[in-house]
Amino acid sequence: MDSSLRFRGNFIFPETANCQFGTLHVKDGRITRFEAADESASAAHPDDILLEGYVTPGLTDAHVHLCLDGSAQPETCLQQGMVHLVTVGLHNLKRQLAAGVTTVRDLGSPHKLA
Repeated sequence: MDSSLRFRGNFIFPETANCQFGTLHVKDGRITRFEAADESASAAHPDDILLEGYVTPGLTDAHVHLCLDGSAQPETCLQQGMVHLVTVGLHNLKRQLAAGVTTVRDLGSPHKLA
């Protein structure tokens, strides 16, 4: 059974911060290619799944505290100093990325770290 999908819409590519209209091809759960197209171009392929809004790769976590360690006493973590906060933040970002999260919105790291 062929498990190919075609998604047509606006895609944001984080490596360039560009938004591009086109068709994203997926086969067996993996992206195989992207075809850029003009929005006013000819009609979409009959199998295309038309998307509204914008698509970005990965998951988005819109509420994180990157520099906190998740303990019951966040004040203790905040008192450890800048090196500790940066180390915790880097560790948390690596965990997010390993889980498929490519975009985070930090809501409260001290010293404007994030």
